[in-house]
Amino acid sequence: MILIISACGGDDGSITPEDNNEGDSAEESEGKTEVLLWHHYTSSAELLNKFLEEFNNSQEDIVVKSEYVPFSEMNRQLSVGTAGDSLPDMILADTVNNVSMASMGILADLTDRINEWGGEGGDQFLNGPMNSTVYKDKNYGLPLTTNSLGLFYNKNLFEEAGIEEPPTTWGENWKKLLTN
Repeated sequence: MILIISACGGDDGSITPEDNNEGDSAEESEGKTEVLLWHHYTSSAELLNKFLEEFNNSQEDIVVKSEYVPFSEMNRQLSVGTAGDSLPDMILADTVNNVSMASMGILADLTDRINEWGGEGGDQFLNGPMNSTVYKDKNYGLPLTTNSLGLFYNKNLFEEAGIEEPPTTWGENWKKLLTN
């Protein structure tokens, strides 16, 4: 999963309605800049909304509003938004789509901002997930989560711990693995 900012910012790094040439979704709302976030979260939507509420209450300048877009519809909606000049300010998207979205001009180049924060993510991000945001040597997103595509394990250590086979889901046997 990757957090991608699709709006273009001003010279001071802020996102304003006037600067947002990737669609006019950033708007003023009660003196605050309103930022629209599209996401496809279902099981963790409640947690996302909690984080957004905490952020919105923590400062006076920006209010982030979230909008659910089904995972299966996200790419289509982004294509439609690009054609209709109505993209959101930010999206939560799968990392595998980052390069194609950047190549289509859906995403903003965040390289300068990221460099200001400590150069290519500094020690805030793992290299693999951070590299998934790169297209033509520019950063077009920030890694939020990453995928676990494989599991390497030592059969002998599993046997010693009384585990016959590796877990097939995150809920299975992980507590036992971590305690033995």
